[in-house]
Amino acid sequence: MIIDKVIEVPFRLSSSSRESIIQSVETSMALLSYVKPKLRTLVVPGNINDLPDEIPGGLFKATQTPEGTLYTSGGSGPGIQIESNIYTDPSSVDLFKDIYSKIIKLHEEKTKETLPSYHHSWFFINPPSETESNFHDHTKFNSTFPHDIPLYTWTYYIQLPNNCKGTDGLLSFKEDLVTETIDVKLDTLYIFPSNLLHQPNISPLSTLNRITAAGNILIPASEKSLLSE
Repeated sequence: MIIDKVIEVPFRLSSSSRESIIQSVETSMALLSYVKPKLRTLVVPGNINDLPDEIPGGLFKATQTPEGTLYTSGGSGPGIQIESNIYTDPSSVDLFKDIYSKIIKLHEEKTKETLPSYHHSWFFINPPSETESNFHDHTKFNSTFPHDIPLYTWTYYIQLPNNCKGTDGLLSFKEDLVTETIDVKLDTLYIFPSNLLHQPNISPLSTLNRITAAGNILIPASEKSLLSE
């Protein structure tokens, strides 16, 4: 099963910390002028099968066009993604630091490795007005180091949507043509391989923004994983 590749780890956040983070995120949305990163594209003459999967500048092969092969930087997708490093309130800072430390500790206990590691994290906000969602992976660490593949991706729900029906608000995973979903809950850290396609399902009937913290963890020298058998 696909969801066997997803580890659920208890991770409790106090009510006061949760409320503080929600207030911090929603205040930033109200006060700052968010601009979604623009999709960058480049058409390279030649057949798609004869060209490399990626080229310098963080551009990845997408599709064949009459003019040549289309390369793209990959869109930012639906919702609002805000880098965690703009937040200085203690609750937000501690959340990302503690989750990173938790995952690294789990990795070291399972693999017996102690290696340099790196973390890229953000808040993801999906308002009820969002009408689209897409399956995606996190095989690029970030825009500065797009060729380094993270070992882990994680997500943690700060605020769940309400008034959900069917698969609204769930976290879906996809492999080949098979899709499976997880009924997400608070106080649970979800860890999975960075190349596993996933999608946060929309929640159009909700009166609350869905707010998640998420991140990628890169351990370049590691040849093991806590997700391995």
